[in-house]
Amino acid sequence: MPIVLMALASTASAQLSVRLRLDREKYLLYEPVSATVQVDNFGAAALKLDDAESAPWLRFEVLHKNGRRASVVGSGFLAGSTTLKPGEAVARSANLVAFYNIRDVGEYRVRAIVKAAGLGGGFVSNELAFFVVGGRMIWTKSVGVAGNKDKNTWRTYSLLTLRIDPYDRLYARVENEREELVYGVIPLGPSVTLGAPQAEVDRQARLHVLHQIAPRHFNYAVISMNGAVLNRDSYSDFESRPELRRAEDGDLKVIGGERIASSPSAVPLYRQPTPP
Repeated sequence: MPIVLMALASTASAQLSVRLRLDREKYLLYEPVSATVQVDNFGAAALKLDDAESAPWLRFEVLHKNGRRASVVGSGFLAGSTTLKPGEAVARSANLVAFYNIRDVGEYRVRAIVKAAGLGGGFVSNELAFFVVGGRMIWTKSVGVAGNKDKNTWRTYSLLTLRIDPYDRLYARVENEREELVYGVIPLGPSVTLGAPQAEVDRQARLHVLHQIAPRHFNYAVISMNGAVLNRDSYSDFESRPELRRAEDGDLKVIGGERIASSPSAVPLYRQPTPP
């Protein structure tokens, strides 16, 4: 009887392959950690992968360095339903920070577990390590803004840098420190030592950031109080250097420089993993 069970387990394992990948190993605290799981059906029969409220077909196990399991936050990750024909593969990506309690700096380990109807048990992926770091804060400002029902609320905007070899990268973080809420960590592109970034908050509590990313090349971003990127532009300084200034009407504007077409540096500094 044990021999039969081992044979069945070996057959199931050979039918389904689960592979996990991360886009990199080091992340800023509260930055999205994108994990992609690829599931291959090497068997001769179709496989139904279906979420259930109590038992989704794909889940992640995130562990702290000491082996303590990171708790689930929010409603939990659901991958949706799909059927894999023989020889087909499917990939699903999830932001681990949105679904698991990754709120401290340190080392973490993650693996994916897939349950397929009819095969029994769970199929475990490879295990990967990643590191969450605090970064280096170079600017911060807290502002009070009008909230609902005439109540005031607060936002703290910060600029931080993180070394992702071989370059430093600039991020903006939006949070409400009083309520311990982080609305977003937004990558702004490379950070160079040719000049400090210019940052200011306008009358609508929006953050404006102008910083140099390369010789003769500047990025400009406007970020809402809820962490949404409202605008991105790029400028050169061939005829004059762009500067962030407050106009007579109180609005913040980029004065000088030459506006140029958007470049890859104006989008997030890493690409999301693409399904196979």
